[in-house]
Amino acid sequence: MNTDRSYLTGHVTQIRYLTYSNVCYRSLKLASRSLSEPQVRRVLHLIGIALNEEIARSEIEADHFFQFTDAAKRWNIFDLLGEMLQNTRLTQFKDYIVWLMQRYRELKPEQSLETGLSSAEEEEVSGFPLQ
Repeated sequence: MNTDRSYLTGHVTQIRYLTYSNVCYRSLKLASRSLSEPQVRRVLHLIGIALNEEIARSEIEADHFFQFTDAAKRWNIFDLLGEMLQNTRLTQFKDYIVWLMQRYRELKPEQSLETGLSSAEEEEVSGFPLQ
């Protein structure tokens, strides 16, 4: 019997990114009935944990295997966060989303986000203080 379950890791990771993407996408839709505020809060929290983990690993070693930002970019998670920032129904998450986008820019300063933010909002995201 094969006890090596490493083949499951890729599928589990894809499901995680799909979940993050779906929750962010559904938070933007008025007619979404399968979404709650705690779901959005949890997903934002998990994205924050992943960003902090990647930053910590980047400080220890340059070529680490944990590449959350690359995978999240492929799933358009940061673009969805930019749309969430503009959505007036999600103002309670604004500070957290701004912090997440600032942490992303700390990791990937060469990649610009396609957020569609006004210049004042871009300044706010760029100038958000780190803790």
